[in-house]
Amino acid sequence: MIDFESHRSGNSYIHFQFCDYMDSNVNIHNSFEFIYICHGHYNLYINAKKYEMKDDTCALILPGQIHHIETVEPFDSPNYKNPQKPFLCFFSADTVKEFSYYIQNFAL
Repeated sequence: MIDFESHRSGNSYIHFQFCDYMDSNVNIHNSFEFIYICHGHYNLYINAKKYEMKDDTCALILPGQIHHIETVEPFDSPNYKNPQKPFLCFFSADTVKEFSYYIQNFAL
C-alpha cells in the first residue's frame, strides 16, 4: 500500500532532520525530499527503480514520485569511526519556483 503523506504536502515550508532509523514504507507526497548519506549503505527506490546510496551520496526525490528506503548497513555500523546520521530535508515546491517550473515542463 502507498502512503500519501499529506503532512508533507503543504505550502511554504522546509523541514529537516537527522535520522537514526531510515527504513520507510512506500510513500508519496507533493514536496521535494533531499537525502544525504554520509555513512552507511541504503537502497532507495524511486518509482520502482533501485538506487544504492553509500558514503557521501545524495538524492533528490521530486514531488509525486513513489519512493521508499531500506537499510543495508546502518550509519552506526562498527565499520565507521565517528559516524554521521543520514540527513533528510523536505521542502515545498513553492520554495523553489524556478526549479519547479522547469521540472513541471520537463518530460520525466
